[in-house]
Amino acid sequence: MEMGAGKGNTAKWLRQTHGAFILTSDINPKAVEIQEKNGLLGVVSDARKIQIDDWNGISFYLEYFPLIYMEGLLCNQKGKDINNVITSAWSFLSPGGHLLIADIRNAASANTAFSNLENHQQLIHDWYKRYKKNQEAFNLLGLKLPPYHFMVFKPGEYKYREWGSPQDLVRGFNDPEVFERIARHLGPNSIKKIIRKLPGLEIVEELDEVFYSRTGPLNGWVLHMVKGPRYQLYPWYKDMTKNQRQNYQDIRRFESRANPRYWDDYRNRLVKNFNQARINKDLTKDIIQSLNFN
Repeated sequence: MEMGAGKGNTAKWLRQTHGAFILTSDINPKAVEIQEKNGLLGVVSDARKIQIDDWNGISFYLEYFPLIYMEGLLCNQKGKDINNVITSAWSFLSPGGHLLIADIRNAASANTAFSNLENHQQLIHDWYKRYKKNQEAFNLLGLKLPPYHFMVFKPGEYKYREWGSPQDLVRGFNDPEVFERIARHLGPNSIKKIIRKLPGLEIVEELDEVFYSRTGPLNGWVLHMVKGPRYQLYPWYKDMTKNQRQNYQDIRRFESRANPRYWDDYRNRLVKNFNQARINKDLTKDIIQSLNFN
C-alpha cells in the first residue's frame, strides 16, 4: 500500500516495471480519480486515521499489507499528525512486513549523496534564500511556526511565486487559487522517536538520498523498518505468527458478520489491544468513537 499516493505515479511505475499490485490511498478524492484512470486500485483514505474508504474495511486491511511506503507525506503533517500517520501505517502492516518512509530535510543537513552533487553549494544557497523569505512572510502574517516551515503553492503557473519576495508569499498565502499548504523539512531522528514506541517495529536501514521535485534536487532520507513476526492488534490473532494463524480454528471467525455480537466482540478486542500496546491515545479514542458496524 502507498499512503498519500497523490496521482499514483510511483505505484504506476512499480506496476509497470515490477508487476507489483499496490493499493493507492490519498485523502484527496480527485487524486484517487486520477489513480483509477491510470488503472490503479485507489481508495480515499485519511492517513492520520486507521481507515480505508470506511470503517467496514478495517476487518480486512488491519495488519494485512506486506509492504507499506510513503513519500513526502510526513513533511506535510502538523504536530501529532506525524505520530498518527506512522501509527496508522504500523496498524496496517502485516507481521514480518516492511515499512519504507522517504522524506526531505533542509538542504544544509549532512547528506553524502546530496553533497556529491556538482552544484550542491548553489542548491544550499538557493534553499536558504527561499527559507529566509518564508520566515519573513510568516512574520508578516503573524504566524509563529517552529523552524524549517515553508509555503507550497499549487502546481502549474503559480509555482514560480514560491521564490518571490516575502510580500509575494503573503499575497499567495491569502489567495485560495494559489496557496496549497504549509510544509516543513524534518530529519529522520524525530521519526525514530515515534517508531521506537511501536511494538515489534524495528529500524533495519537508514539511507541518505537525493530526490527530484518540480524545483530540482532535494536533500532526502529513507528509513526502512520491519515488523516483528507476531500480530499486535488483530482481535482474533493477537500474539500469533502467520503460520499459527493458518492453523487457528475459532467458531467466531465463521459467524455471520451481520450478527452485532460479532462486531461488538471485534470492537472491544481491538480497543483493548490498542490500549495494551500503550500507543497513541488519540487513535484509540478515534476507534472508540468511530468504529460502528451496526
